[in-house]
Amino acid sequence: MEKRLLLLGFAFFIISLFNIYIMHQYMAISGFMEDELFLYSFPVNICITFFDVSLLLLFFYVICFFNIKKALYITSITTLIVAFVNVFYARFFSQYLSLSAFTQVNSLFDSIVLDSMFAGFQWNDLLFFLSFLLIFGLIVKTWKIDMRISRRYIVLLICMPIISILGVIVSYTAYHICNSTCRNNYELYKSRINDMVFSPLGNKDAFPNYLRYHVGFLRPLFSDMADLFMPYELTDEKRKKIENELSDYQYRVTNHIMNRPIDNVIFLLLESYLSASSELIIDGKTITPFLDSLKRSSDVYYNGKVHSNITIGESGDGQLIYMTGLLPLRSKLSVGVAKNDTLPSLPAILKNKLGITRTEIVIPSNPGMWQQNNMNIVYGIDNCYSQNDNQGSEMTDDVVFNMAMNTPKKKDESFFSMVLSLSTHQPYRSPIDKTFEIHCDSLPFSYLVYLNACHFLDKQIKCYFDNLKNKGIYENSLIVIASDHAPHMEMLGMKGRISDTLPLYIIHGNIKNNAYVGDCNQLDVFTTILDVLNIDNDWRGLGNTLLNPNYVNSVSNEKYEMSEWIIQGNYFKSKDYFK
Repeated sequence: MEKRLLLLGFAFFIISLFNIYIMHQYMAISGFMEDELFLYSFPVNICITFFDVSLLLLFFYVICFFNIKKALYITSITTLIVAFVNVFYARFFSQYLSLSAFTQVNSLFDSIVLDSMFAGFQWNDLLFFLSFLLIFGLIVKTWKIDMRISRRYIVLLICMPIISILGVIVSYTAYHICNSTCRNNYELYKSRINDMVFSPLGNKDAFPNYLRYHVGFLRPLFSDMADLFMPYELTDEKRKKIENELSDYQYRVTNHIMNRPIDNVIFLLLESYLSASSELIIDGKTITPFLDSLKRSSDVYYNGKVHSNITIGESGDGQLIYMTGLLPLRSKLSVGVAKNDTLPSLPAILKNKLGITRTEIVIPSNPGMWQQNNMNIVYGIDNCYSQNDNQGSEMTDDVVFNMAMNTPKKKDESFFSMVLSLSTHQPYRSPIDKTFEIHCDSLPFSYLVYLNACHFLDKQIKCYFDNLKNKGIYENSLIVIASDHAPHMEMLGMKGRISDTLPLYIIHGNIKNNAYVGDCNQLDVFTTILDVLNIDNDWRGLGNTLLNPNYVNSVSNEKYEMSEWIIQGNYFKSKDYFK
C-alpha cells in the first residue's frame, strides 16, 4: 500500500515537472531567448525546473499543515496554470509573465490582447489539456485515500531544492571542464555560477527570458516581490554618473537651423511597422505608395535602419522611448513604475520651449490599457481620444485617423498631436482591406495579410495628410512617423527572411543630405527632434542626434542601466528639466 501511495505521489510530482518543463522549452524553441543558449543550458534548466517544483511542493506542504495530498493537488494545479498562462502570454509578448505584467492584469484582458494570444493556438497546446486530464484523474483516484509520508521522505522533500541547486553547479562544472575554450577561465566559471545560483535573487540587469530559463520562475518572482516593499534609492555615485552623462552634448546637438516656422508637432506612431514594407511590390502592386512618395521627397528625412530598443513592455516601451529619450526597464513593465514619475517629456518641453498650447493623443484602445491615462499625465498630454469616444467599438485605422482629423482644435491653435495606429497589429489572419488582393506562393499567408494591413494604413495616412493640407496645417508642422516596435517575425512566418528594422520619417525638418542614415536606435529620435527644432534644453535624452553625420551608437548596457536608475529612482522629481 505504501509503495502504491508513493507511486501516486510521484505521478503528481512528475506531472508538475512536465508542466514547467514544457513552458521553458516552448520559450526556447520559439526563439524568445535574448541570448544564445549553451550546451549546459539544458541540463541546468532541468535541474532548475526540479528546484521550482520541489520548493513549491515543500511550501504548500507547510501551509497545508503538513498534508501531503493537498500539497500535491495544489502543486500540480499551480504548475499547470503557471505554464499555460506563460505560454499564452508569450504568444503576444514573447516573454514570460512577470509580476509587473501581472499587476497590469486589466490590460491583459483587453480584446486586442486576447485576440492576439488565442490566435496563436497550436496543436501542442493539447499537452496542457492532457496534463489537466491526468491531474483530474489522479485527484479522483486519491480523493478518499489517506496519503501520508514517513520521516525519511520528509527529509528528502526538504533536501530536494538543495539537491537541485547542486545539480546546477555540477551540470555547469562538467560543461566548463569539458570545454577546452573556457576550462582554464576561472573568472568565467565564477561569473556563471554566480549568475545561475546566487545573483538572480537581486539581478535586475539580466535579460528576463534568459534569466528565467536558467534560474526558474520562483527566484525572480521573490526578487520582484521584494521590490514592491523596498523603495529604490539612488546613491550619490549613481547620481554623479547620471549628471556626467546628461552634461555631455557632443553627439546630441548640431545647432541645426530650420528653414520655416514650426507651429505644430505631429507624431504618427505606427503599430509593428517594418521598413521592409517600403518600396515593396508584390503581385505587381505597390504596398505603400504614399509612404514611398514621402521617402523620395526632398523635404523628408528617411532612415529605414532604426533598431528597436523595447524590452518586455512592447508598445508602451516604444512610446516611452520616443516621448522621454529614455530606455525602458529590462525586467519589469516600465509604465508600471514610470506612471508615478516626473519625466521631462517631449510634449512638456514643446509647451515650454516652442509655445505649443494644446497637447493631444488619439489611441485605438481603451485609455486604461497599459496605464495610458497615467502616462499621458507623465508625458504632459492634456487631451486623450480613445475607444471610449467611439462607443467602445473597435477602432481600425480609418476610424483612428478620422478621429485625429476631427479633434476639437481651435483655428490657429499650436498643438502637439500623437496618433497611434492599430491595423498592422497581430494576429494576421484575414486581410483588412478587401479591395487590395495580393498573391505570392513564395510568401506566407500571414505576411501577405500583414502587407495588406500596411497598404490599408498607407491609405489612411494619405487621407490624414490631405486633411492637414486642406486645413492649412501641413506646411507649418513638423511631422514625425515612426514605428513602436517590430512585429513578431514568427507570427509573420518571415523570421530570418526580412530585416526587423524600423522606419523613421521626419517631414519639414530642413535636414540636409549629409545627415546620418545608417543603423541607429529608437532612443535617438527624441534627441533628433529637439535638435531639428533647435530647442535649447538641459535634458536631451540619452540618444544621439541623427543630424550628426558622425553619429555613434547610443545604446549600451550602461545606458539601459542608467535609464533604470532614472526611472526607478524618479531622478527628475526634484529637477527642473522642463524649462
